Amino acid sequence: MRGFTGRRMRASTRSAAMIAAGVLAISLVIVPTVIAAQPSSGKVTVDGNTGDWSLGADFFANMTPGGSAGGAVLAKLYLRYDCDDEVLYALVLMQNGEKARQNDPPENYIRIDGSGKAVQPSSGNDGTPPDFAWVNGDGELADGWEASAPVPPGDHTVRAHIKRADDSDDGYTSLDNIGQNAPMELVCAQPTETPAPTERPTQTPAPTQTAAPTQTAAPTQTAAPTQTAAPTQTVAPTQTPAPTGSVAPTTAPNTPAPTGNVSPATSRPVRTLPPTDTLDASSGPVSTGASLVFILLGVGSLATVVVTLGGRRRSLARVEVKETDKH
Repeated sequence: MRGFTGRRMRASTRSAAMIAAGVLAISLVIVPTVIAAQPSSGKVTVDGNTGDWSLGADFFANMTPGGSAGGAVLAKLYLRYDCDDEVLYALVLMQNGEKARQNDPPENYIRIDGSGKAVQPSSGNDGTPPDFAWVNGDGELADGWEASAPVPPGDHTVRAHIKRADDSDDGYTSLDNIGQNAPMELVCAQPTETPAPTERPTQTPAPTQTAAPTQTAAPTQTAAPTQTAAPTQTVAPTQTPAPTGSVAPTTAPNTPAPTGNVSPATSRPVRTLPPTDTLDASSGPVSTGASLVFILLGVGSLATVVVTLGGRRRSLARVEVKETDKH
């Protein structure tokens, strides 16, 4: 029995631990996770006119006394965000005929990230955020207010605060959005950058190798000019000796009378020689050389004629012999 009882107790302890773990896991799943809300996008003109707002699309949170989750909803918070100008727009409207206290300005504001006041009645309304305007205000009571404040995109917290007029000893009840500092995510879509067209790099042609310059031949040295020979001195002409008397001209010999049919020889004029004493002594060798040349030419011509005649005679003799042999 004891051993059995001990085993039952150990089993019961294990079962209880398993049940506790299961309950804890289920509780973690069931507990709601706070998710940051995103305001709708767009612009609003802050002038106290609610016609720019969509009370369905722009709703953000309920407002209760002290922001209590179980409190009565006495006002509502509407938000809109402009990504272009990075401006947050807010509208707080009282519900069910309730009125806001307009004569206590510092208790009407928007707070971002838990510090300071992003906008309040003292911010004024000049068209440049932050701006503030009462909705249907008469100086003491109003239906609510709208405002604008510059806020960069990203994750933030937001708190809207307003005073409700009542018959309490204080004469008001402070209202906040549930949770007071509620998570808010301002998301702006990043414009898709169109990739620049990729340019194909132009291939750079390989540089043409430049031929090595041909070496210029060294200039030929100009020969030194030949020295001009000194002119030969002109020999002075030999003076012609004065003639010593004239020699009588030689008489031509008598020409014999022609015989038969031979034409008489034409008498050749006789060249009168100059007197011997008038010739230059230096002309003797020249005249002798010329005479020798003429003599040689004459002898050669005569020899040629003799040889030619001899050849013809031998040819005639051979022809006669051949003729004799035939007969």
